Amino acid sequence: MKLTKLFKIAFPIFLLFLTGCATTYNPATGKEETSMYSREKEIAIGQAMAKKLEKKYKISKEKAQYVEWIGRRVAFASDRIALPYSFKILDRKDLNALALPGGPVYVTKALVDKVNEDELAVVLGHEIAHITARHGVKRLQAYKLYTLLTVALMAKKGTREAAKFTAQAINILSLAYSQEDELLADRLGTGYAYKAGFDPRAALTLLKKLQEEEKKRGSRRGWLSTHPLSSERIAALKEYLKTLPLKTNTLSPDSSDK
Repeated sequence: MKLTKLFKIAFPIFLLFLTGCATTYNPATGKEETSMYSREKEIAIGQAMAKKLEKKYKISKEKAQYVEWIGRRVAFASDRIALPYSFKILDRKDLNALALPGGPVYVTKALVDKVNEDELAVVLGHEIAHITARHGVKRLQAYKLYTLLTVALMAKKGTREAAKFTAQAINILSLAYSQEDELLADRLGTGYAYKAGFDPRAALTLLKKLQEEEKKRGSRRGWLSTHPLSSERIAALKEYLKTLPLKTNTLSPDSSDK
């Protein structure tokens, strides 16, 4: 398909997408962002997703108050304190955590049992950061735009290859954007934990602890598989920690290297 023909199909779809959007300032990213979901809609989407998740997995009550206490402290130090945050434990044996749009945050029982208080604060801070930066909502928007574009392309004769190309291109862009999301969530989440009174250097010991645990288990399933460990992330965290006036305690600045 010629580029001009593809543009004629895609541009009206893009304009239709923009008509339902509003531009607002996001304090977490420090940018003016276009969103098709209001705060109320974002919360409603997250609550609906939470109901489905909790039907699929059992919620553990063990250490529930402990997780809630740490989570609320960190959330109150975040850039979007007015959201209806909730912090629950999934009764699972993998080391994992996830956040849904608008406030719901989940950690697995195995992860809670594995990490200390400061490390848990960093984990929850990271997930809260995904919410404050609206990463989940942005993915939903990208998916909706992709769906609209694909439907339009597939409706045209001889456009299957164009639709396939579009899917591949968006997949590549999503991967790059995801790495950017993770770097931002690392920095924001560690900062939230620090503002809440926890030791932010726990971010480094956390990554090392999870990496060693997954090596022992011989699996890449879990928090590090969805939040890929890389020298870039570790280096970025170390540079960020240098900007914080850290108090002397049991954690050393280079504890992750020991």
